[in-house]
Amino acid sequence: MARVSGSIVGTLLGVSRFGIERRIRGFFSSCYFGGTKLKIDRHLQIEGHNALQLGDKVTLFGGSHFVAHKSNPITVGSGTHIGRNSVFSGLGGIKIGANCAISSDVNVYSITQDIVSDPKGLINDNGVIKQQVIIGDDVWIGAGAVILPGVTVGDHAVIGAGSVVNKDIDPWMIVVGVPAKPIRDRRDKQDVSKQ
Repeated sequence: MARVSGSIVGTLLGVSRFGIERRIRGFFSSCYFGGTKLKIDRHLQIEGHNALQLGDKVTLFGGSHFVAHKSNPITVGSGTHIGRNSVFSGLGGIKIGANCAISSDVNVYSITQDIVSDPKGLINDNGVIKQQVIIGDDVWIGAGAVILPGVTVGDHAVIGAGSVVNKDIDPWMIVVGVPAKPIRDRRDKQDVSKQ
């Protein structure tokens, strides 16, 4: 895994006042970072020095925002691609497996605030809760899905577009809805078009 520094990527991929952003983006779209063929689009935001660890052949499309800390990094497995305008709030740690297909506008949060301990207090006065999110290998996540802190998504699972995942998902399950509920096993060959 290669470590990507937010300061380096942010500096090189930002809009250049010298008009060379296109050249830099073209260079980095096929560039190797520490032996990892990383494909990145413009306007990618990474906050946290050495907080993003990437496997081979990872693709990060533009507009996505990664927030992490070196003590709780965001790791992305080989062959995974992440669509445009996705948010990964990873201060509690996020692990994404290999060969995942993550669509646009997906939000993954590993940090939240405790609003239960003192219901009369202001939200800003409550404690912060950090819970790692784990996404297995070969997971497909539809556009606009939200994954909340502490969730583990099993290998080969599928999360439908717009779903809100607040509980663990078993391997091979297809889940949809708010909150997300399983509708069937991905290995099931039944003809869903007749239902």
